[in-house]
Amino acid sequence: MTATDRLSFKDRLTFPTVEALAAAATFIAASVSIILTRLPGVRGISLLWPVCAIAAAVLIRLPRVRWVSAGLLILAAIFCADVLVAHRSAGVGCWFALINLAEIALMVGAFRFVRKYPYPDITVEQAAIMTAVFGIAIPGVGALAGGAAQVVSFGTPFAAAALLWWSSHALGACLFGPPIILFSREGLARLLRRGTFWVTLTALVASAALTALIIAHLKFPFVLMGLPLLIAAFRFGGFGTSVLALSSALTIAVLWSFGIKPVGLERLDPGGALADLPVAAILASVMPAVAVGLGTDARRRLVRALRESERHFRTALEYSPIGILIADLNGKWGYTNLALQKMLGYSAEELQAMPPGGPSSVVDWQESKARWNRLVTGEIDFYDGERRFRHKRGRWVWTHVAVSLMRDAAGRPTQLIAQIESLEERLKAEERLLEEREKLKITLKSISDGVITTDVAGLITYANTAAETLLGLTTEAMTNRHLDEILSLRDAYTSKAAVSLIAKTIMSGNSFQRESPCELHRPDGTVSYITDTVSPVLDQAGRQSGIVVVFRDAAGDVARERELRRSALHDSLTGLFTRAEFHRQLRRAYEKSAHLGRPAAVMAIDLDRFKALNDAAGHAGGDAMLCKVAEALRSAVRSNDTVARLGGDEFGIVLGECSAERASAIGRQLVESLNPIELEWKGCRHSVGASVGIALLSADYRSEKEWLAAADEACYTVKAGGRNGLHIAGAAAPP
Repeated sequence: MTATDRLSFKDRLTFPTVEALAAAATFIAASVSIILTRLPGVRGISLLWPVCAIAAAVLIRLPRVRWVSAGLLILAAIFCADVLVAHRSAGVGCWFALINLAEIALMVGAFRFVRKYPYPDITVEQAAIMTAVFGIAIPGVGALAGGAAQVVSFGTPFAAAALLWWSSHALGACLFGPPIILFSREGLARLLRRGTFWVTLTALVASAALTALIIAHLKFPFVLMGLPLLIAAFRFGGFGTSVLALSSALTIAVLWSFGIKPVGLERLDPGGALADLPVAAILASVMPAVAVGLGTDARRRLVRALRESERHFRTALEYSPIGILIADLNGKWGYTNLALQKMLGYSAEELQAMPPGGPSSVVDWQESKARWNRLVTGEIDFYDGERRFRHKRGRWVWTHVAVSLMRDAAGRPTQLIAQIESLEERLKAEERLLEEREKLKITLKSISDGVITTDVAGLITYANTAAETLLGLTTEAMTNRHLDEILSLRDAYTSKAAVSLIAKTIMSGNSFQRESPCELHRPDGTVSYITDTVSPVLDQAGRQSGIVVVFRDAAGDVARERELRRSALHDSLTGLFTRAEFHRQLRRAYEKSAHLGRPAAVMAIDLDRFKALNDAAGHAGGDAMLCKVAEALRSAVRSNDTVARLGGDEFGIVLGECSAERASAIGRQLVESLNPIELEWKGCRHSVGASVGIALLSADYRSEKEWLAAADEACYTVKAGGRNGLHIAGAAAPP
């Protein structure tokens, strides 16, 4: 079922008006057929039965159908006609109505669902298929059931009954089906519009009258009766011809009902179907005319399509943004479109009046004429190139011309067609592009950021002045070298190889920006620090055609970062490590020694008499003394040892991988250098001493905190014993 067959719920609830009208038409057609063409007696069958064809054709053409309502209403209409008009019994009427409904269903199913044609614009081939199936085969199937029903109901011989059923249904289908199938509002309007209405009416009257005269006075008239219809088919088309054919056939039926028959048929047995109404002869006289009418419609549609196509083609040429020229084989200009006329400043008439070659110089035309002749002789299929034409104002207009040959149906050359595109806008665009490129180069030279571009293979094609300065290379030295050779970066703080943003961009096609500075070693051996951003360059198709790298000098950022890191790790006054860094190094030494079984020691140093110095010399004097102490501490230890200021006058030292003997020696050296340590400050001499406690790492310490606490306790032991001395944790207290 197609979309047009689907009904909404609301539509299903409304009264089936269209289906009721179709049923009413079926009842009227059945009644008229019974009254006018039925053989005498209750058992008689109508000679012309268009009921099935009318109902089926209407249901085929309707856009939407309530199938249950339509079937019941049409069944009721045929039943009522059989009972009320034909005076058959209800049982016989029911059987006849059901057989007719089955015939209608076969017709609708065949040409609404199985083969759905573009009604009403069907072809002759499609019409022939409909005639064979709709008009002959399906009535034949119905005749088998109808003949059997007549045998049972009336005792009529099966062959005669079936043949009469088929002839009446086939004639009705072939005469009444085409006008409905071929109906369209446009076709009806064409027959009824002013100027053709009287012609149509005259044709109908003349067709009926001529048919009556031929039937009444000629022997075997059916061949001659078809000639006027064939002539009319060329004017009226398929729909109009089918109406004329129906008019002629109805005229024959009416004459037959009044006993007016052709001269050649008066001796035939009046009881047979063919004797009463020669179906084959009638169809043979009218159906060819309908086929000719369909051919006329097809030709008209083809002509309209060709005219429409030609109109579209001419419109496309006329309003094309590219200049179009059609010239004869000698180079004489003919058709020119608006774009070409505007391009050269001439009207169409002025261009047509020019000599061969149009508004071009003699030299240019002679050069072009040689290729023109090669095209005409078939040596080449087309040619193109740049050519100049003189504008009406006298200036030269440079164009790109593509010329090809137009041929007739036999393949002979008839004309040449040229597409002429002005190059002025392109030249202006190229000039603007050069200007923009120059501005871009100047801009790139003036900015402080380095810029490098590459091709799709990663080879450097451009580097600005800032890039030369930052990289220490000239553009010539970088050109055609791979970008990775120039930008080999390392992390500024760990010296490890940095992630290549170039590779990431090539793989993903995305832009990447480096957050932290990287270290770049230049050819002269110096080091610079940069941050870079890498982006892909895409062509018009979205494919990667290169890379652009923008990088800036990050030396200042690195210096500030390093200063911040140094400030976080070192005491601002003495330059020694801070308490936090001391504890980190202490933990590291503890874990390393515990894991590897290496010796280590930690020292706790506390200045003696520092408060008295601070009170006497002030904070500035105290700071100077602290700096002098720090220098003494650094001098006494190894370069890889950690010396830290832990508080005001407290210091700590971590001695990694240091034996007990070495730790004791360093301790004694410190005691000697710090006891006393003197400072000349504002004409006064001040001195302080130091108490030193050492804790050698052993399994007794379960953490670095316990280890440091042991050193502190050793230091306090010295202070308690008189200060200015050394004590090792675990040893006997000094006397």
